[in-house]
Formats: sequence, C-alpha cells, structure tokens
Amino acid sequence: MLSMFVDESKVRGYTMAAVVCSDAQASRGRRELNALRMKGQKRIHFVRESDSRRRLVLSTLTQLDIHAHLYRAEGLGVHPARDLCLKAIVDDAVRLGVGRIVLESDETTVRHDTDVLHRATHDDVGIRSVDYGHEQASAEPLLWAADAIVWSYTKGGDWLRRVTPMVAATRLLLP
Repeated sequence: MLSMFVDESKVRGYTMAAVVCSDAQASRGRRELNALRMKGQKRIHFVRESDSRRRLVLSTLTQLDIHAHLYRAEGLGVHPARDLCLKAIVDDAVRLGVGRIVLESDETTVRHDTDVLHRATHDDVGIRSVDYGHEQASAEPLLWAADAIVWSYTKGGDWLRRVTPMVAATRLLLP
C-alpha cells in the first residue's frame, strides 16, 4: 500500500509537502530517520537543526529514494490555502492509489482538517478509496521527511537545489 505523509510551511505563501512511499519504503525510512535523531531528541524538526544536520538528513532522504508532491497556495489566508492543498492532496492520493494520508497532529487544525478531508473523500460518486488521520510528529518519522522537504523548498537557494531531486511534482493552486 502507498501512504502520504504531509507537513506544511507558511513561509512565502502556503506550501504542503506530501511524501509518497510504499510500506516497505516507509519501514526503511522510519529506521533510517530514527537513527539520525540525536541523544534526547524526540524528533527531527528542520527549523531547529544545524545546517550540517540538515545536509545529513537530506542526503539520507535522497538515498532512501524519498519523493514528495508539493502544493502551493499564495495570496490566501491559512485556512483557505490549507483547504485547497488538502483537496488537491486527496485528488492526487486517489489518482496515485494512495491508501492513507497522515498529517501532523495539531490541535488547532485537526477538526478543520477532518471536515475538509471528509468532504474531499466523499464526493458525488461515493466514498473515495483513501483513509486519513493525524499523528504526533514524534511518533511518525516520515512526517520529519515532509518537514525537511517543505522547509528546504521554501528556504530556497542551495536548500532548494538539494531537495529538487526529491520533488516529483509541484502544483500551484488558485482559488
């Protein structure tokens, strides 16, 4: 089964990264990313990492053959931008045969996300074949991969150059 692991950035517009991987890739990715945590570190969060650690994580992700789809919405508030991105993620998940979408659990967005995702997975044809849920970032290392990719993409410069090979597609979403 394929799964998507999704994180966001609110830098220069609103961007979501959805890492797509098989169960086998997910198992290996979790092992490799967990091994990169420093002593006492619950998770890898790119905004708090040093540049040398960022380079190490991105290099590891490249070796894991991790790929992401990026969704950008500009000129909108956070909620409308997030809604557009989530709907596009569900459309791509259905198209790609993804069985599950995992988002980082954030108390301020879970209820809203659930409403948007429910509407997106229940269209006029019926129930679309994708499940979704929220996880704590500390419990799901592949959310760290999405965080690394979206941070690097929005940071630009050399970080964008490093992450570009992992970007399978980028969609600019308009209201």
